[in-house]
Amino acid sequence: MQPYFLPYIGYFQLINAVDVFVPYGRCNFMVQSWVSRNRILGPNGVFYIRPATKGASPSKIIADIMVDPADRWRRKMFSSFKQAYSTAPYAHENWELLERIIYHQAPDLDTYNTYGIRQIVAHLGIETEILGTQDIPATIEPHVCALTDPSQRRQTRVTEICDAINAHAYVNPASGQHLYSADHFTPRNKSLPFLKPDMQAVAQRLETPHADLSIAHCLMMSGREKLREALASCTLIPTQPNA
Repeated sequence: MQPYFLPYIGYFQLINAVDVFVPYGRCNFMVQSWVSRNRILGPNGVFYIRPATKGASPSKIIADIMVDPADRWRRKMFSSFKQAYSTAPYAHENWELLERIIYHQAPDLDTYNTYGIRQIVAHLGIETEILGTQDIPATIEPHVCALTDPSQRRQTRVTEICDAINAHAYVNPASGQHLYSADHFTPRNKSLPFLKPDMQAVAQRLETPHADLSIAHCLMMSGREKLREALASCTLIPTQPNA
């Protein structure tokens, strides 16, 4: 998956469902994607938070998007969290975590977001191994980029990453079912299950109607233990090759 910024709980359900998770930053950067923003709930409703970047462009890959090293935007973001969640029931157990993530000094967005993901995974007690972009052979991309069919590029990238880490299954969110085909994976001895979050069950467990916001919101409002329980509110859907 792309390295999202403080992603929603479904992202962590996916991490929790696998043995190895790869936040991969050699994909093209998409403006207004979850890589560079997320949503929290303030006094006046839902609003976006964004790490400040330099030279962000869809012509670059995520790993080449630089993070602004200045602390001004970090102070502003942390202040926004304070204003939004100063009276939240579980704020006391999460301030240090959020401060550590927000103020982390990383040169690029890939590294910055992956650090945050790792910190939250540890905070939730998820035991999945998290690899980084640097752990995947850079030789994969020249081969992938030489393919003319976008679907083949996307699927070949995934199967070659699986080969590089000796993975026999690739789990993708159910929302991506139209992007991947078992006909590509089965001949390569790889299965292709999809994970479908049950957001209604998640909202009930977390006792919040805003379970689809950033994991930071859910941590503040529902706490770590309820989030750990909500990780199981999902289903793995197997796929079959087309007839």
